[in-house]
Amino acid sequence: MQWLKKCFPAIVLAVYLNLACWGTPAALAQTFDQEFNLSEQGLTSIDFSQISFSNLGKVTAGGKITLDAASGLTATRQWKAGDALATVLRLGDVPSLGAGQFSLEQIVRMVGFTPEQVQLSQFKLLTAQPLAQLVESIPYLKNFPVREVTPIAALVNAESGDPRTVAMVASQPDSSKRSLTDFGDRLKSFSLSDLPNAAATPLLAFPGWQQQSFADIPGLSRVPLTQMPQPVLNGSPRIARIESMGTSPVISKTVTGSNQIGFHVTCPDRNSIVSQSCTGVALADSVEPPPADKKQSRQAQDRQRLSGKQWVLGASQAVPGGYGALQFLPSSLGLDPGYEPTGRHPFGAAFKQVLTRIDRQTVSSALVFRTCVRQSCSPYNQFAVPFLRYPMGSLIVVGADSETPVDSDRLPVLPQATTSYENVNPGRCTGESVGGISVSTLASAIAAVDSEPSSPTSIGLFVCRDGQCGRLLGRYQLPSNTESVQSAIASKPGGQDWLKAIASGDKPKPAELLQFFPPELQTQVLTNNTKSLLKLVQTQPDPQAGTTWQDSRLIERVAQLSVGGTATAIDGNTVTGINGLPLQQYGQQARLNYEAQGGGVGLKCSVDDLRSQSTAQTPAAQIAATLSRLGKFSTASSPGKGKELAAWAINQVLSQAGIRPLGEHPNYIPSIESALRNGRGATVNDPDQAEAGDLVIAASGKHIGICLDEGCHTVRSNNGTLKSFGWDSSHDFDGKLTGSTIYRITQP
Repeated sequence: MQWLKKCFPAIVLAVYLNLACWGTPAALAQTFDQEFNLSEQGLTSIDFSQISFSNLGKVTAGGKITLDAASGLTATRQWKAGDALATVLRLGDVPSLGAGQFSLEQIVRMVGFTPEQVQLSQFKLLTAQPLAQLVESIPYLKNFPVREVTPIAALVNAESGDPRTVAMVASQPDSSKRSLTDFGDRLKSFSLSDLPNAAATPLLAFPGWQQQSFADIPGLSRVPLTQMPQPVLNGSPRIARIESMGTSPVISKTVTGSNQIGFHVTCPDRNSIVSQSCTGVALADSVEPPPADKKQSRQAQDRQRLSGKQWVLGASQAVPGGYGALQFLPSSLGLDPGYEPTGRHPFGAAFKQVLTRIDRQTVSSALVFRTCVRQSCSPYNQFAVPFLRYPMGSLIVVGADSETPVDSDRLPVLPQATTSYENVNPGRCTGESVGGISVSTLASAIAAVDSEPSSPTSIGLFVCRDGQCGRLLGRYQLPSNTESVQSAIASKPGGQDWLKAIASGDKPKPAELLQFFPPELQTQVLTNNTKSLLKLVQTQPDPQAGTTWQDSRLIERVAQLSVGGTATAIDGNTVTGINGLPLQQYGQQARLNYEAQGGGVGLKCSVDDLRSQSTAQTPAAQIAATLSRLGKFSTASSPGKGKELAAWAINQVLSQAGIRPLGEHPNYIPSIESALRNGRGATVNDPDQAEAGDLVIAASGKHIGICLDEGCHTVRSNNGTLKSFGWDSSHDFDGKLTGSTIYRITQP
């Protein structure tokens, strides 16, 4: 193949790919030419910059994987012999490559086209998302007027003058569960660029990304393996020469095995034998090993030598592999559950190279893959594709020393992100910033490192630290044994006794969590903690930069301190957090989360911005400012009429103001009033004390509106006849309704 031939002086050695593997049908026994190069020093260099999953070929055997609840996912997938690897292999199967960190914008530019050339119909991961989830996944999409986002506007039949934002549309019951797949073939008329920021959003922001095949993501199967976020590398390979091939009853000196039991496994070993005898290829050092260090043990010196050792064929020996819930998943290659063919990982953890059979004086090999779900992986025993054939006397890459761990998917190396997002309503100065960093955005970014967003009533693990025990609580899984959480809870009546019960091992009830540690208090503690650390860190020196901590480095350092404590080492390798990331990588992941959520660095507010911020501290002020921005908007798309329409309109305004909807039944005024009376609000008994943004409910729940000024002289509410939130009246609705009550939201 011409694309593998290089333009530098080298000896080109033609090697062949063969589809020989476990039970390969004769119809698939075809041979593909493949070439790799010998450098001027005579060492093999397989050029993975020219290899992608699209040209690694087809799987050698069919199979089926059925996952149950124990694996964390219930699903079935099936394929047949001859299917392209790119259609069978899923992103979650190769966590060591970090493909989820890619955005589609990065992918398509690597392979030579643009987001404008990608039809939405080609990106099923995105189009299958319910509209409510799509708005959560794509940064700032919610801020755009729906009329400017053509696919969503068409989906909900929005008119050209529709004043609603995408967030308002996505919060409507009749729209929130709809997806762009409802268009069918019409999706081909829209491109990826028609959805603001969609191309720049990392794949991992979309739920279900791990279950997408490489062929499902436009262009991804064509990305060279050296350009993955965590690439396959072969820069300085360890090389051996194949000296002989043969079979013997026992092969004691080997370089083969598995991650789980090492790579010096005798054949046969215990019950891991597959065939009646052991077949392997004997190796010799391709170059003289370096002089032995006098301090090295004799055993260590022997391990550096390859001469006299053998690479055992996978057809002769199976060895234990895999970990977690999928360790004993049935093999699609016919091996016993929990076992994989013996071999090596010369090129990292993405796949295992296995020698499959000897034909005269040539040995065939295959790349064998596993399947992974969340924190568990099967053995390398699910899919296989043919790889290189090696004639007698040729060179073979053995890879890193067998004592070096290769399961790098557990300790990912995170790339630098340079994405910037389009935002029609930045809101950069609506929340506090310290050192040019948005406090609220960083707080949620750090919380997301260890866990997916949880419910405010989530009760997590029982944990102990520095002699104090507690539980992970709430939306952000904050530990109850930390000073900030304890101080917040102890301020509540009975909170101290509740903390003692938790410390003794009791698991609290969700209702108790809402009582002693409600959602707004959870957010306040998280934000205050982040703010304090930002102020502390920005005064300390960054030894790497020679200045104080700034921008991205400031973000990473705050995250390190938040999980490791204020005395933790800078960029340390200590494993910490629920997911077991080293401190340095914990900080990097927090930075990536911050950037993915649209957080910026060096944020500065103008005088006007700060004035606006100071007047938007209360929920009422937020509501008033939002209503001023929305104006008299249409309510024609409301799911109901009358009281339902009026209640729906109020909650649309609250949503846009960043306030949780009111009422267990948000389209029912009595439910809204019940929420205000039971913790979410307070009654304003004197109309002269009313503020713009307060709510007015009249006639025992028949109508509702929003005060437009101090004293609530003017109220805006819905006009059912015109289907417009544009009726301006007095607080008793121009005398048409009696018994008006004014409420102020106190718990946003």
